[in-house]
Amino acid sequence: MYSVIVRMIALKLPTNYAWKRLLTLYNNSHCLEPTEYASPRKGLLEGIVELPQPFWYRIEQKGQALELSLTAPDGAKKPGQKDYEAARIWAGKRFWLNLDNEAMRQALEVNFLGYTLSCEFWPVVSPTYTSYWAALLRIYCGRKFDLALRKSLGHRITFGGQEYALLPTPAQMVRVNSLQLQAIGLSSWSSSKLPHITQTFLHDDHVQPENLPSDPHEALRLIHKRFTLGQTSAAWVLMRGTINPDVTLEGNHIRRALAEGLGLEGTPKVKEYIELMKIHTPYRSFASYYLHLSQLKLWRKNWVLED
Repeated sequence: MYSVIVRMIALKLPTNYAWKRLLTLYNNSHCLEPTEYASPRKGLLEGIVELPQPFWYRIEQKGQALELSLTAPDGAKKPGQKDYEAARIWAGKRFWLNLDNEAMRQALEVNFLGYTLSCEFWPVVSPTYTSYWAALLRIYCGRKFDLALRKSLGHRITFGGQEYALLPTPAQMVRVNSLQLQAIGLSSWSSSKLPHITQTFLHDDHVQPENLPSDPHEALRLIHKRFTLGQTSAAWVLMRGTINPDVTLEGNHIRRALAEGLGLEGTPKVKEYIELMKIHTPYRSFASYYLHLSQLKLWRKNWVLED
């Protein structure tokens, strides 16, 4: 379907890393882009990545490694060494390939999580977005209107004769007002939020991933304040957008799951929950995520975890 692939690189999988299970999570979450496709059975993920030039990427599990290939758009220059190096860095970050999985397991085993939740979900890691920007837009768009934004505002690109719509860049979004967003179907509330998020992303250096505070709760407060996101939304953006492994996700269902696991009489308040989760530092993202998954009973009925 696509033009000739010039080369392929191998990405080492961490010990006990469950790539096929992660692809199942991607298919059941809202983190896959409309331009991406995952086949857990084949261990295959492919789609468009911007490095910043767009390429068609293909990642497939081969034994204890992943093979990554890049294909240029129709008529464009073939990917070179710098493109593959950029793709290696992107894949390592997005799929948590550089994470110390054994250290994470030890951090989760300090209480019930290591023997109940993590027995079921380990060694699956949380799906993440293609970029920080994509995470911010998805908070107010969801998959349905993400596609509407692409078709109305994003660039078009062709691979193997098939056209795809890219996610609008911040520079494109900054020229869009709330009335234009409502015209493509977004609610008045979402339409009023996106221009503010775009302006903040472009002009506030403090919110860029490289400038966020190293302390995850300080970073969470900054994202919450500068983007005017709710606490829960800010936490998901921090974990899945900036790929932070130590975010304490908040939510009634997560706190309720913790209470069930620890045998508490009532659901802990937010401050108490945050204190209880400190024991899982610096991997609170995964402890929180396992708690989150444990509450999705209806969704999990048809979820086959086996590789």
